Amino acid sequence: MIKKIILPTLLLTLILAFVIFFRHKASAENKVIPAYIPLRNIDSTISYTHGNYSLTVRLSSLGKFGYRLSAQTKHDDTITSQYAFTVNYPVYHFELGDLDEDGNVDICLGVIKKTHCDSTLKKRLFFYRLDEGRVRPLWLGSKVSHELVDFRYVQKNNHSFVRTVEKEKNGNYLVAEYKWRGFGLELAQFVSRNINLNSAYEIFNQV
Repeated sequence: MIKKIILPTLLLTLILAFVIFFRHKASAENKVIPAYIPLRNIDSTISYTHGNYSLTVRLSSLGKFGYRLSAQTKHDDTITSQYAFTVNYPVYHFELGDLDEDGNVDICLGVIKKTHCDSTLKKRLFFYRLDEGRVRPLWLGSKVSHELVDFRYVQKNNHSFVRTVEKEKNGNYLVAEYKWRGFGLELAQFVSRNINLNSAYEIFNQV
């Protein structure tokens, strides 16, 4: 009689333990860890003007629904195109720059998401181009050489680069620069390696 009571109770306890464990694991996987809190005021507008052409790109928070990214172009103060779409991921960086050096401004967007090849929430690089007034993906990068911490668009000697802060496997940090090569980013150089985070950001923020 005692065995008949103990065995079902033990089985039920084991089942509940497994359910609690997997729920906790799934919850942990879906959380953005504190190191990935956005570093800048993302809810903002950036404008670019060249001659009689102007581009205004607006990134506005939709709360739990993500962000709204909108782009408006004008020629001689006349609106020539307007386009908007939703970014369904947390955003940690947003700026403009001619990444592929084709003479047109591109949208540089840093998002935090999983990929098909990496189920961990990490910082990614998204770049969009303006094609006949519409915003189209230029490169939706899944990773760089090491774990990405931050990035920015820089110009050196009239050439465009993406400068990054990345985390080394040993826990230190590095600063690298990447160049656009046809269909993606290619490592141009490691500016500095095996340094602490403060030193990395000092180099990262240099003009």
